[in-house]
Amino acid sequence: MTEKRFIQNSAGQDLYTLIEGPQDAKANVVFVHGNGVDMHGDYFDDIVPVLNRAGYRTVRFDLRGNGKSNGTQEEGNYATYADDIASVLAWLRTSEYREPINLIAHSLGCSVVARLSPEGIVKTVFSGIPNPNTEVRINLQKKRMLSYPGGTFDERGVSISINRDGLVRKVGPEYWSEIRKFDAIKSTTEFSKKTKLLLIRPKDDDVVPDIGIDQYASIPGIAFMTLPGNHRFDDPSDRANLIKHVIDFFEK
Repeated sequence: MTEKRFIQNSAGQDLYTLIEGPQDAKANVVFVHGNGVDMHGDYFDDIVPVLNRAGYRTVRFDLRGNGKSNGTQEEGNYATYADDIASVLAWLRTSEYREPINLIAHSLGCSVVARLSPEGIVKTVFSGIPNPNTEVRINLQKKRMLSYPGGTFDERGVSISINRDGLVRKVGPEYWSEIRKFDAIKSTTEFSKKTKLLLIRPKDDDVVPDIGIDQYASIPGIAFMTLPGNHRFDDPSDRANLIKHVIDFFEK
């Protein structure tokens, strides 16, 4: 079963959503993608068919301003993206698919989910979670933005980010102000009280350095795992290993 639809967020924007899997699935898995990609980015395209074969329905969507969703890139930030997630979850709970609901989030998506801290999520996987220190996080993004020709950084204006694939992303000032208001450890701790949370740390993360990441591991009740691979688990064997551990976590 494959269903394509647009789900409206609170701003009236249409979020492109792709629902796949068996009609009589045993649970839903909602995906939240990272920065500068869409629902097909990160490792999502590879894990979806595996989850579908294991009996799970997968729900992917493009955050506003990304992929096929409405909105502009400049308006994307932790607050607006959290609203997008809340809108998709609200739709799912009133649809024919309903519950139970699990979550998989990657990179920026981890912080946005933690900020929202939704109720009623059975199991959650975070991979490639951003650094918990605000200044370190902003400085790392600034360094990446300026490392590519054409990249700019302006915390009070529009910044330009160009990724390794040449894709251009525009970042508005609210993106930075929302990061400055966000307490990563506090938010992740609060969310971990509502869900069974597995945090996967890529051993050779080329985007998020291992500075302060142990603060997440010290949160009571979180399952913390370090696996071989870079930020997006690009190596096929690393990605296959990641997917195996995620499936095992959902199946337990």
